[in-house]
Amino acid sequence: MLNSDTKGWIKYYVEDYYEMDMISTAIDRLDAYLEYIHNHENDEFYIHILEMYAATDLKKRQLLKDFADIESFMGRMGGILNLKTTEKFKPFYDGEKENWTLGHLLKQAFCVIDENDNLNKISKPDELAKRFVQNESRGLLKVDRTYHYLMVYGFRNTSSHFDEERNLSKMTKKQIDEVICSMLVIELDLCIKYSKELEKIYQKSKEENLKKSYDLTLYARDIEALYQKKCEEGFSYLDTYWDVIDNYDKKKKNIADFVSLNGCIVTFFLGVAGTGKTTALRQLEYLCALKCKSNHGQKYIPVYIELKKLSPGSNPIQFEIGKQLQYGTEVVTQIIKDRNLILLLDGWNEIRNKEVKNQIRDELNQLINKYDQKVFITDRSENSNVLNTAKEISKCHLHELSYDAKREYLEKYCTPEAYEMVLEQLERERGDEDGLKPIYNLKTPLMLYYFSQVVSEYGKITGNFVSKYIELLFKREEAEQKDADDPRSLDSVRYILAALAIKFEKGIFMKGEALLAIGDAKRALGFIQPDSMECLDLSCKMGILEKEEDIYQFVSDEFQDYFEGFAINNGVDEYFRR
Repeated sequence: MLNSDTKGWIKYYVEDYYEMDMISTAIDRLDAYLEYIHNHENDEFYIHILEMYAATDLKKRQLLKDFADIESFMGRMGGILNLKTTEKFKPFYDGEKENWTLGHLLKQAFCVIDENDNLNKISKPDELAKRFVQNESRGLLKVDRTYHYLMVYGFRNTSSHFDEERNLSKMTKKQIDEVICSMLVIELDLCIKYSKELEKIYQKSKEENLKKSYDLTLYARDIEALYQKKCEEGFSYLDTYWDVIDNYDKKKKNIADFVSLNGCIVTFFLGVAGTGKTTALRQLEYLCALKCKSNHGQKYIPVYIELKKLSPGSNPIQFEIGKQLQYGTEVVTQIIKDRNLILLLDGWNEIRNKEVKNQIRDELNQLINKYDQKVFITDRSENSNVLNTAKEISKCHLHELSYDAKREYLEKYCTPEAYEMVLEQLERERGDEDGLKPIYNLKTPLMLYYFSQVVSEYGKITGNFVSKYIELLFKREEAEQKDADDPRSLDSVRYILAALAIKFEKGIFMKGEALLAIGDAKRALGFIQPDSMECLDLSCKMGILEKEEDIYQFVSDEFQDYFEGFAINNGVDEYFRR
């Protein structure tokens, strides 16, 4: 609160009475105390210092009584520190009745003066002189601190109970400066003496004010508005269920069930490409924003972060939180401490920079272990070593899409004409029409979404839907670099999958068989990359192959048919049919 000029003015007045190496510290402690009482709607002591600093010699005489109000200053501090006197102690007057006096403060609350001292006697100039010990070090002060207390006490006692104007008019400039000096010494002395107690109260007050300082209602409204705009532009959400494994207990939840500051600290949304992990986080962000808005912007604060976009740094997550919320480090830390934040971290598998990945992991471990930070993370891998924490972790996988969910989704997002055609596909999937095999196995939200787009565009269930869908998967992988370290290797993956489709006509193969076949294909086709095992893993993560223990197979017959066709059209089959 105090600017450098005012601090210099205080230093000028007290430098003859304080050890030089302690003056700056003492002034800083006074500054912190003034900020504390300012935050509690009381600026009088700060204003008195500011006015006296700026005053002319004539003005100083007029301001001196209010400035040197030692009774109020000590009473205020005594009330804050909850110091007790032998009489009922309060920091202010109670109506007309005075509950404490300056004498009680000096003797009983602050123990500055001995209990047996006669204040009226020792506050006289000749008695004060006896207590003045020039240049003798007594701790922080070069003189007996009681000299300064009694100097101000004598002034206040006289000016309060006698003719104020008459007494002030008799004071010389030197005497006025002595009172100003003693009052400043007293203020610094008390702030140093009780610095530990005041620091605790100050920090607690600071935290309380930080809590009041953030209102993210507008932030929540922005998320809501952006979500609605995306919906107008074609964003669609399929209200799916997730199988949640939590302490070996399996349960089914939809995304609204995750809007909570309680429960499991860490939740992973896991699954292959197209299972709706990112969409689930975006929907959760929207639902949390609605909750945040209804809680005056102070709870359920969602922060969605694309992990691959974070830059190197000591705390990349908190830096991004501050950037999005438009608050500094102190407020961000307080929001985290208050446990009002919900972190939505998208794409652990997409982080390319190992240094950044390690920094994010370290920061996450700290946030979770120290603050019980609520975190949702999406990842394709079941076994990624993301966290080192004893906190409860749950893992969620997309529950099998129900007939009703698919029907409701397609009815909402297809044209009426397309929906009639799609309904037949759904009836086949459900098995309602005896002997009719489903045209396509719509297993994921992404496949369902793309199916609705293709049927609406072409006005029919086109036979090349699968080829269009697989092309979409490869384009998406290349554009967003979801998992492939080198996007150029994706062309090689197409050829290798084509080779597997030709080699294993039934579409089912063991890991060892697959690795041998991939090795043969790479040699025949002249490929060095990708690594054979990485190729299998990437194909599973893209949702083209599926794995159970060491057995692999194409997700559907249609997928295998596509890659067989690709093999024939590109001459891959010749290498395996010679």
